[in-house]
Amino acid sequence: MFFNFSFFPSFFLSSFLYLFIYLFIIIFFIYLFTHLYQRQILFFNSNNISLCLLKIFAAPDNIKSSLHLSGLDCSHFRYTGMGDLNTKTIEDVPDGIRFSQTMQVLELLGIGVELQNDLQRILAGILYLGQIPFLGDTDNSYIDPGSHSDALKCCDLLGLEQSAFYKNTTVRRIVTSEQEMLVSLSMDQASDGRDALAKDTYDRLFQWLVVAINDSTAADGVERSVFI
Repeated sequence: MFFNFSFFPSFFLSSFLYLFIYLFIIIFFIYLFTHLYQRQILFFNSNNISLCLLKIFAAPDNIKSSLHLSGLDCSHFRYTGMGDLNTKTIEDVPDGIRFSQTMQVLELLGIGVELQNDLQRILAGILYLGQIPFLGDTDNSYIDPGSHSDALKCCDLLGLEQSAFYKNTTVRRIVTSEQEMLVSLSMDQASDGRDALAKDTYDRLFQWLVVAINDSTAADGVERSVFI
């Protein structure tokens, strides 16, 4: 005689389904991050930190065009130019298919097309942020005029005001009880600050994604909280 589940409350069954979906998604992203890390797709100086969460270079042409990535691959960017450039598949699955699968999973989790576009723009903006070199000396620094095009693309993708970006990447703000001062950064300090900004932006993006996953997989009527 088969076991009868009819006496189980519908709340229990729905909660179990949400838990199953949540665990599947977490395992999927851990699997994806592990492969990306092992392939060393992104380097911030000597620290191996994976960025290409969405396999952004495998996106369709219309998406790449909106991200200022048309005709470009990972070899074009400083943050992604040191990885395994010849490999476009993981376990015989092309990156393009994995990109589509990731978008479908995000859609399932309630992260719609608009939020997916924002996520993609942030990733592309981080890549262009790494393309901006600084010139100067030990006392002052400024963005290399030759990288003006990359700086414009970075500001566009990240929603930044250009003049404020040019200024705030080359100074440090010191606030005391009496006044606020701006101290010029050296060329090396500005470069380090750029990479720190890229790391922090990616970290915040990942934290937002975790919160979004938790919110979308929490059962109705259950208080939503951050799991990780």
